[in-house]
Amino acid sequence: MKNYIMLGPTFCSENIALRAIEVAKDEEAARHIHPQGEARGWNKETNRYDKLWYESDEPLDTWAMPERISVRLVGTTEIFPEGTVLCASYNAG
Repeated sequence: MKNYIMLGPTFCSENIALRAIEVAKDEEAARHIHPQGEARGWNKETNRYDKLWYESDEPLDTWAMPERISVRLVGTTEIFPEGTVLCASYNAG
């Protein structure tokens, strides 16, 4: 697996992730991994958090949408499985 650094938008509010290093098979897969790991999105129809985070029916305030994320390959790993968030940095305000 490959390690990617994910860079969020330059201008952001408090308590939003700014960057993360994640394990993914490619850049597109990396863009869809949330820095909090298994983040879920709100589903109005079921009134539960059972959607993918980037398909949420509520505004997303902890990370940018996948199309706004910059991705850069920084290394490889054989130790951690795909989807692992190795580290994340947040804007604490």
